[in-house]
Amino acid sequence: MNEGEQVRGRWAVIAHVSWGAIFAGAVVVLVVQLTLAMLGLGIGFYAMDPGAGPTAGLGIGALIWWVVSAIVALFLGGWVASRLSGIQTRTDGMLHGFVTWGLASLMTVYLMTSTVGAFIGGGMSLVQGLGSAAGKTAEISPELREEVEKQLRQYFPDRQPQVSPEQRQRLQDRGAETAEQVKTGAARGALGSFVMLVLGGLAAAFGGASGRTKGPVIT
Repeated sequence: MNEGEQVRGRWAVIAHVSWGAIFAGAVVVLVVQLTLAMLGLGIGFYAMDPGAGPTAGLGIGALIWWVVSAIVALFLGGWVASRLSGIQTRTDGMLHGFVTWGLASLMTVYLMTSTVGAFIGGGMSLVQGLGSAAGKTAEISPELREEVEKQLRQYFPDRQPQVSPEQRQRLQDRGAETAEQVKTGAARGALGSFVMLVLGGLAAAFGGASGRTKGPVIT
């Protein structure tokens, strides 16, 4: 084999991208992660102590299980994609695993947004139905509402809603504290998602490197 044939053969290896293998790896990622999530959910409910509170220790344990299951699923998905593609080099295997991680992440985001969108759409329909019912009720009995308010003013003339400056300041402080908690939670969630995505990409890449075909491929 001359030098030109070696270059062409190496270029064929580099240019080869098995999208079927990548898609299969992404499916493996989703199925394995779903399976491990169901396993963790079952173990969590079985080990839950109702006397100690339904959520005692649930948050940290669920977070650790979610991280571990995602890393395991992405490693297996990268391994499957690399092995099914039949590639031999470590770099190409890592790239196939990395692309599998990207496709699985996009599929997860799509499924989550579709599910959340369906829930939001159902909630908005329910709210609109309740609003329409409340509007019809208000239109039917305005005289009754005025009569009730008149009776209340007659029997309780001195009961007027008053808010003291201390109460107003307390409400403002509580609102500021709630806003700070929301901001901190959003920042932690974003940073945690970033770290999880990086760890998932590395796991899929290492899985792709481990799943490459080490022997000669006969075509």
